[in-house]
Amino acid sequence: MCWDTGKTCNFSPASSILVDSILNFSSIFVGSILYKGMEKRTCKHCEETFEVSGRTFSNHVRWCDKNPKGTNKKKFSDQQKLNINNFYDDKLGENKSFQVCCFNCNKSFEVTEREKQFPKREKYYCSRSCSNVRVISKELRSKISSSLSGRIKVPREIRVCKNCNSDFEIKYTSKRIFCSKSCHVEFCKSDNEYITYKRKCEFAFNIWDYPDDFDLSLIYKYGFYKPKNKGDNLNGVSRDHKISVMFGWENDIDPKIISHPANCKLMQHPENIGKNKKCSVLLEQLEKDIKQWDSTH
Repeated sequence: MCWDTGKTCNFSPASSILVDSILNFSSIFVGSILYKGMEKRTCKHCEETFEVSGRTFSNHVRWCDKNPKGTNKKKFSDQQKLNINNFYDDKLGENKSFQVCCFNCNKSFEVTEREKQFPKREKYYCSRSCSNVRVISKELRSKISSSLSGRIKVPREIRVCKNCNSDFEIKYTSKRIFCSKSCHVEFCKSDNEYITYKRKCEFAFNIWDYPDDFDLSLIYKYGFYKPKNKGDNLNGVSRDHKISVMFGWENDIDPKIISHPANCKLMQHPENIGKNKKCSVLLEQLEKDIKQWDSTH
């Protein structure tokens, strides 16, 4: 049969003999490569049969678990441990249990130690809590004081707590600004509440809707304030709270009053920053201005 077309091909007698000889030789050659040394072998120790090469089979026989003369790793490690234990038993004695008393609470308990090493410690403790108990003697105190006497003390200073405004003493190198952890937690909570209050006090109206109530000439002259990364107009105009947000927070004023358009004033941003939390009008005057604004708008 032809390999290319799959049809039956007619060869001459001489050519057919040549083709048969080539095919036989190739099969013998491939078989010699694939199955060279591959025989069925049976282990005399475990009586298992393997179809492997001689080298693989010899390794199996050497490491076979049932080979009495083989170098079995598990048997070797067990024997090694036994030899080490026998060595220490001869040198230090066998492991035995001994009754001891706790140095701190006098409680009786057992410890396991080698016979020739007992007692291994001067003091025994029944638990970690007992071992951590320290009785400082006068001699130890004198040693500690003498070692610390030549030490250079870090100067201390008095600071005011940012939360409760109380004085507390601390090293001048420290960065603490609160007298206690509770003050720090309380300040963080109030700070978060202040941020929420500040957001509610932001002006929500459009300044261009009330041209007769605000001095828009400042905007035409200086423009609106823009930070350096968003236009760079630091002397521009910004909206100021006549009654400051901080004053409203400290006096528990409704955010609707602080964010009302009657509480708004246009001024240049540096002037607004300099004003900080000061108020430019009284609360009573602002309430009158709000009533007038609501009646006219």
